[in-house]
Amino acid sequence: DRWLKGKGIVEDSIIKDSLAAVSVGISRGEKLLDLSFQEDSQASVDMNVIMTGKKELVEVQVSGEGTSFSRAMLSKLLDLAEAGIAKLIQVEKGAIGIDEWNWC
Repeated sequence: DRWLKGKGIVEDSIIKDSLAAVSVGISRGEKLLDLSFQEDSQASVDMNVIMTGKKELVEVQVSGEGTSFSRAMLSKLLDLAEAGIAKLIQVEKGAIGIDEWNWC
């Protein structure tokens, strides 16, 4: 983005938002973020969440693996995913050298 602006190729930022994805789930009764292969294979609930830096959902895929789960648990898992995604987005910002994006 800065390189393109520095070369005069673009005038404004081409980055419109950040994006990150995490897996969350319940394995052995515990809510987990970023499940390992073993945890995922034993999970009673498995969910993948993709979210923007503006905290807008892009995709949510969730399934009960042989069991059901409550709407309250769905909300708790979404909160856990959102917290994990927020950390990833901070890493993204650091990687490209931006503390704050004015569109976030």
